Amino acid sequence: MDGDEDVQRGPLPPSNLARRGAGLVDASPGRHGLALLARLLPLADAAHSPLEDDFLSLLLAARLARPLTNRRVCGHRVDFCWFEHRLVVETDGWAAHSTPLRFEADRRRDADLLAGGIRVMRVTRRQLLDESHAVIARLGAILLAGSPA
Repeated sequence: MDGDEDVQRGPLPPSNLARRGAGLVDASPGRHGLALLARLLPLADAAHSPLEDDFLSLLLAARLARPLTNRRVCGHRVDFCWFEHRLVVETDGWAAHSTPLRFEADRRRDADLLAGGIRVMRVTRRQLLDESHAVIARLGAILLAGSPA
């Protein structure tokens, strides 16, 4: 792997960064800096969009429980999930969720998750930017209340 070639190509997508970083850690045990890289790798593919990155950063800054990210739940890939709380958070930007097909798919996903006993909290870009304290307060209350019976 030629480092200069990687720099010329630009930044790697998060999934490639995580895969290649894991390869470096496995291939070079004990090398300076790899312990830090190993600790950071779980964050590399944590989010798939800038909105997800922003939500995760807000969540971590508020010191709320860290969710699993981009996992399959009830047959759907969800942005964030806390299995122990039976909770999913979906971050919705208008550009990706404004078409009639996407709108219908989102509602179908919510119904499937609810049928599987999973609650869904949706957070929009505007809420994240303009009402971040309220978003964190609501999420914190849900997490504090625990999972539904």
